[in-house]
Amino acid sequence: MDIKKILKIESPIHLFRILESYAIIDNATGDVYESIRYYMDLASEYLYGCQCEEEKNWLRLKSEYSDGIRQSAVYEYIVKTLECDRIDFSEDYE
Repeated sequence: MDIKKILKIESPIHLFRILESYAIIDNATGDVYESIRYYMDLASEYLYGCQCEEEKNWLRLKSEYSDGIRQSAVYEYIVKTLECDRIDFSEDYE
């Protein structure tokens, strides 16, 4: 029997909490580092930034969650670092 470890990400904020708690960015380099750092910055702006910018920050975070953070190199780095076989990103989080 082949057992697969699948990480289910429920929302952009859930991904942020995982990246933050496992300090994923610590060993990242180059474009992978830049992509993860950008995502973390967007999430921080949404969570802790000015409420007057909340909608704009949410839209930017959702966009990066849907596209940027799923780039092949970034995705593979996160899978390898978290020692899972794949990541399932939920699209039904609003």
